Amino acid sequence: MRPDEQIQALFDMEENAIEPLAIVHSHPHNQAIPSETDLKEATWPDLFSVIVSLIDLDSPEWHCWLLHENRFEKAQFWDCNA
Repeated sequence: MRPDEQIQALFDMEENAIEPLAIVHSHPHNQAIPSETDLKEATWPDLFSVIVSLIDLDSPEWHCWLLHENRFEKAQFWDCNA
């Protein structure tokens, strides 16, 4: 999704009383670990941040994170790699 589509989706969810659980994005060439850019652009500390590493397309790696006091902490949202 383009950034403007993401913002519109969040507005639409709010308008319909739907609460988002997570923001999902990929790291095509890096591990599923939050980057400095992820930290800089994190604006929803109460949502899970799910990052998918696409380094190995046959076996994508997923990790879930929560923003806490200006740093990401690994979270257990579901068993992402099962």
